[in-house]
Amino acid sequence: MTEDLETICPFCDQHHEAVTAARSDVDFPSDGDVTLCWKCGRLCIFDDDARGGLRKPTKKEARIISRDEKLTRMVDTWKIFHRQ
Repeated sequence: MTEDLETICPFCDQHHEAVTAARSDVDFPSDGDVTLCWKCGRLCIFDDDARGGLRKPTKKEARIISRDEKLTRMVDTWKIFHRQ
């Protein structure tokens, strides 16, 4: 399900107008949830207090993300898709 939500990637400044849940048990993102920028393929963290509603992961979050198989697969899929 796709929901309207405007965000800005903290890595590439891409403006996003909507979000789609990567997991079926999540209806709408909350602070601390991870998302993928469709333009640059970087993983960002939802944060209502951050400029554009997204921020870069902290070092601790980056370590946790790097060990998450689903997130790693999502980034790998993005890379394959964008090579074509």
